[in-house]
Amino acid sequence: MNYIRTMHSSPPVTPLVAQRALGFTLIEVMVTVFVLAVGILGVAGMQAVSVRESGNTYHRTQADLLVVDIVDRMRANRNEARKGANSAYLADPTQAAGDCEGIECDEPTMAGHDLREWNQSLMATNLPNVSTSITFVQDTVAGTTTVGSVFSIQIFWDEDRDGSTGKGCDPDNQADMSCTSLTIQI
Repeated sequence: MNYIRTMHSSPPVTPLVAQRALGFTLIEVMVTVFVLAVGILGVAGMQAVSVRESGNTYHRTQADLLVVDIVDRMRANRNEARKGANSAYLADPTQAAGDCEGIECDEPTMAGHDLREWNQSLMATNLPNVSTSITFVQDTVAGTTTVGSVFSIQIFWDEDRDGSTGKGCDPDNQADMSCTSLTIQI
């Protein structure tokens, strides 16, 4: 006798718990992608702040180096700097004249040469909206003899590039430019 077996395919029987879990892994993947995206945005934001602050630090370093540069030039030409309120170092650096390349110069001409070269270095830094101030503060007197002159040297720049023009050097005042300042006695 031949028996014929018939196979009927019936839908698989799934337990109730397995039916509730359908699609759960898709939700897990979506949550993971969302968390990862937020993390990547955070890292990108930190990178942008880091780049901006790196530029700010570069500007401040350039300004500090330029202040030290003009101080060194004034110390090298001490007799002119010690003229105090009459010193040629108080001239506008953008208008300074004097060319002492390879020739001997008198002290006021050397001061003009120093200011002209210093201004060229200042412009080469590309500090945004840069300006300077060299001011005579006072003579230092010992008895009846003037033993030195005190100067204040400042460099201002618009760090935020927002059109600031104030020269109060107050970091909390949005109208003030960034600055570096040094008061010296020569």
